[in-house]
Amino acid sequence: MHLHLLSSPGEDPLQDVVHAVAPFLSARTNPLIAYLPAASEVDQAAYLGLTENAFSGLAQVELVDLVARDLREALSVLSQSSLVYVPGGNTYLLASRLRSTGLFEHLQSRLRAGLPFAAFSAGTVLVGSSIAMSNDENLVALQDTSGLGLVPFTIAVHYPSGDGEGLRSFRARLQAYIHDGQPPVLALEDGAYLHVEDNALTLVRGKCYRFDERADGEILAIGTKMAAA
Repeated sequence: MHLHLLSSPGEDPLQDVVHAVAPFLSARTNPLIAYLPAASEVDQAAYLGLTENAFSGLAQVELVDLVARDLREALSVLSQSSLVYVPGGNTYLLASRLRSTGLFEHLQSRLRAGLPFAAFSAGTVLVGSSIAMSNDENLVALQDTSGLGLVPFTIAVHYPSGDGEGLRSFRARLQAYIHDGQPPVLALEDGAYLHVEDNALTLVRGKCYRFDERADGEILAIGTKMAAA
């Protein structure tokens, strides 16, 4: 697998995402990015121009609109793409759209087979064992909260850097989730970046905490490697 997982996109829109994938894209001839903004409730084409500008000079961007396009069209774009890019939004909406269109299993299979993937926020949460640690409201009443299961962790993003309501809310979700014997939780502060290459997951940048069944988190050092399978 080849995954670039971020909590936030960075300043100068998408700066951190672009920096993460630039070395990979630069080594490709005429690379194409499959842009999959299915986590957003706004017009899916709304940020297409911003995304095209961010990747200008590196790759062409093709919008995969799950509202306007059918599964066959989406799969056609994926088959031609060098990278799939999933931005933020509502994680439950993202998973719901992928499942209802039939793209969930296809995306899961192709990423496991080596199709490179980049994401932040909701897109990052999706790759874990479950999306139950998302900060988002389950506005679509999604029953199946399993993630793509590409890594043996559940991922949380936008982990609060200080005390306050955000941390209390995270702790409440963690307590409800972790006692069920679920996989460990990796909680990323904004600015954190995890890279998965083959069977190794590495913390490249930022702060990431690991919570196991004891629910007492440990902060991981930059460069920490974990098994991704």
